[in-house]
Amino acid sequence: MAGGNTTTGQKSQTLLLQNELNDWYSDNQLDMSWLNSPSRHQFRWRQLNGRWTSNERRISRPEQLVKSFRGKAPTDLYFGTAEWLEPIGLPRIREKHKPAPILLDHLVVFDIDQTPFCHRRLDKARAITAGLVDYLEKIEGLELLYISYSGSKGFHVVLKDLEREKFAIEDPRLREEEVKVARKELLSEVQSAGFPVDKTVTADTRRIIRLPGSIHGTTGWKCTIIDRQTLNKPLRRWINDIERHPKAVEMPYWAKAKKITKKVSKKSTPSKNTAQVIDRGPSVIMQASSHVSGTADRSAFITWLPKSWGENRRSRLFRELEDLGWAPGHHWLCDERELLIIPLAIPKEHMMRHLKSLGLNASLSQFEKLGHSWTGISPRRWENGEQESEFEYQGVIPFDGEQVKMPFSNPHLELVQRLGGIVEMDDPSKVDFAGDSTCTLRVANHK
Repeated sequence: MAGGNTTTGQKSQTLLLQNELNDWYSDNQLDMSWLNSPSRHQFRWRQLNGRWTSNERRISRPEQLVKSFRGKAPTDLYFGTAEWLEPIGLPRIREKHKPAPILLDHLVVFDIDQTPFCHRRLDKARAITAGLVDYLEKIEGLELLYISYSGSKGFHVVLKDLEREKFAIEDPRLREEEVKVARKELLSEVQSAGFPVDKTVTADTRRIIRLPGSIHGTTGWKCTIIDRQTLNKPLRRWINDIERHPKAVEMPYWAKAKKITKKVSKKSTPSKNTAQVIDRGPSVIMQASSHVSGTADRSAFITWLPKSWGENRRSRLFRELEDLGWAPGHHWLCDERELLIIPLAIPKEHMMRHLKSLGLNASLSQFEKLGHSWTGISPRRWENGEQESEFEYQGVIPFDGEQVKMPFSNPHLELVQRLGGIVEMDDPSKVDFAGDSTCTLRVANHK
């Protein structure tokens, strides 16, 4: 998950009430013993209302971090993988007008997930992680710091980079770029060796990952450091020893089969193999406008792909978007739905001219009526308390990497980062930006 001050109001799918979260962090110790200099790292957390916040003072001990919550313990707690001379108020990469931060160190981090949340898939993630740790042990210049169970669908492998030459580069911007290049090379090597690691994590110097000892707000399981001996054992022999909240969700052995439902006419009698759709009533969702606030007639591309589309139709859309110069695009999954955001400031007439040919008639209809579109950016929540799964960031849709011809939308770059996306630019000084920093949002009710 990327850095950035998230203020969309998007709520996480959490099991616990505020007093239960407070009690957990009062009774359970966070693990920062492996950090060389905690005070040089950034800490970020998500509150119960979905807002993100960062530490405003340097943190040296777990007690200081808990005190920073100010009585509102988080649903999810993270630390920055980079060590900075000044970690407070860290400027964004694209903020070239500000002095570059001094990168002192950067942990080598690999994230291995196997969805969905169940015993069989997690045991597969365990086996992959065990093989990865063995593989990394043979690479010179790396020292294993810890392995952790994330509290949900996978594991984190965190290592120390013993090769210090790149951290001695005098120019701070060049230093950070060289570190990223080295991480990308290592990531490519690991992927070529057949390990399915999260490709958005390792090379990102602004990355945050879950802090050991914290609780996972969606599952209620504790992010826990484990040793290699435990990792090499079948999951069934140790998973029940992992601490969790009394209200934690039960880990099923198999993934739950998805029930295929079909709408049945009132006049017809459903067959034994047909399940009737259940009406859960109205839902509430946070929506973002495509309009680039601060401009007269520019919009970003933001839409949910039609659920009826197959892989071929989806791939064709991505090719068409790249041919138009609408790239890079970021995408997320939420249950069986896919959200796509291209944070460019595209002229409205240019946008409308192509939406129909792209097969996105719902978005075109909104543009024709409103001059922009509203798109959901949070899991749907129903009156009965049910909620969709959290968004899972899938990364950047592959494109040829050529310089975009349109300015980036400042508010939608911020939105991408708020939703956990990773924004990378080779040289932000050579691209244009449009709009202010605030994306227009609203809460909408859907019947």
